[in-house]
Amino acid sequence: MMMAYVKDDTNNLIYDKRNLLADLFTVGVSHVMPLKVLNPGLIYDISLTDYYPYLCGLGYSVSDMSIIIHHKINCSSIKSIPEGELNYPSITIQLSANEARTVTITRIVTNIGKAVATYYAKLDIPDVVSAHVVMRSLTF
Repeated sequence: MMMAYVKDDTNNLIYDKRNLLADLFTVGVSHVMPLKVLNPGLIYDISLTDYYPYLCGLGYSVSDMSIIIHHKINCSSIKSIPEGELNYPSITIQLSANEARTVTITRIVTNIGKAVATYYAKLDIPDVVSAHVVMRSLTF
């Protein structure tokens, strides 16, 4: 997962094409910091096979799956999952207009950073959605 920043390399705020202050949704995820790869800190445990139920939930055919993962997977034999259940750094949930519901999302991470470290959760969500994190920090 790549990072996006709202400040440029001179520490000035970034503005979008409408001359409004950019937020994380405006600038996107495109800034690459190659040295960060050497010490990512936390990683999300996920394997190729973990993607199968997600891809099957998107409605891909057997031939589509063969193109994507380079071998045949029959989605009729796999229970599909929505995007929110994929153990991935970002969280995506589909909502309908005026829909009120509670969704619980779980993520599993492994610390491959410093042996003694604390990581803090940060939420960046639209104003029309409310969310909270049960464990605001992880200490190893």
